[in-house]
Amino acid sequence: TGRTATGWIFALATGLMTGGISILLASQAEIIKDIRSEYIGHLWKSQKKGIFIFLAYAGLNLVLVLLSSALCLYVAPNAVGSGIPEVKAFLNGVRVQRFSSFRLFFVKILGTILSVSSDLAIGPEGPLVQIGAILGASCTKLSSFICHWFPPKTFSHGVWKFVTIDLSYFSTDWERRILVSIGAAAGFSAAFGAPIGGLLFSLEEASTHFHTSMFVKTLSATAIATFLLSVYHGNLSDFSIISMGTYKTPDDNLFLNRVEEFPLYLLVAVAGGTMGGLFCRWWKFLQLWRSRFFPSKQAKNRWKLKEVAFVSLLTSTLMYYIPTMNWPC
Repeated sequence: TGRTATGWIFALATGLMTGGISILLASQAEIIKDIRSEYIGHLWKSQKKGIFIFLAYAGLNLVLVLLSSALCLYVAPNAVGSGIPEVKAFLNGVRVQRFSSFRLFFVKILGTILSVSSDLAIGPEGPLVQIGAILGASCTKLSSFICHWFPPKTFSHGVWKFVTIDLSYFSTDWERRILVSIGAAAGFSAAFGAPIGGLLFSLEEASTHFHTSMFVKTLSATAIATFLLSVYHGNLSDFSIISMGTYKTPDDNLFLNRVEEFPLYLLVAVAGGTMGGLFCRWWKFLQLWRSRFFPSKQAKNRWKLKEVAFVSLLTSTLMYYIPTMNWPC
């Protein structure tokens, strides 16, 4: 039917747009990193003092981080964080204010580009999930958009309604959540290069209800998003926005397959889980401390900028000086 065909078009368009935004994030972050690398390389070739080169490197990273943070704090506060909790809340029936606003969408893209290119230990994975969800939700707003440009009771509106079988059908909460779920899966798959992983993320983690009719639509959208990234990279085996690198031993055997190293993986897992739990406790304490000592929003935002600046300077220091150490890293 017409509605089924239109639903498929929206699902495929969501995957296509999510893949395009993924390419935008990757390309612009690479451009900023290349410009910074060329500038630092020029300073190095000019035989500038090491402290001057470090200050230039840390200063550039600090500017990028502060711009990203200021955009989130003062332009679109809903853009703070990864965005995955907001997507899960929306798919579980919670009313999330300004979930698909253009300001949030713009700040999320620009803030992700700036923060990822600042050499912080962060990536675009979470923001891509929210960006994909916003794109999916935006498809359901076409009905109001068409009514604005083609007023009712006009010939053009009648023709459009006949062709699309009335887009207002897709403005319901059920259809909107379907496309949000598909968009979130497409964003996840583009970030990790995992079309099936994106489907499972939406099925197991994000969505409370996942109808069987969504399986093929979601898998098609995730496949399109990852395929676009592989075309951008020029390699069909490179279909993610992040790269895990290649790990080999001197005898040209992958150490990941060695059974004797399995206890080390368990140790890393235990250490990671412990550190994650401690981080959550520390974060809860920090939130309570902010509320107690900074009751006003403006004072709290200024303190958050100082926290971001400290983390950026600390990260830049480690990234700059650790490679100069004598031990292998």
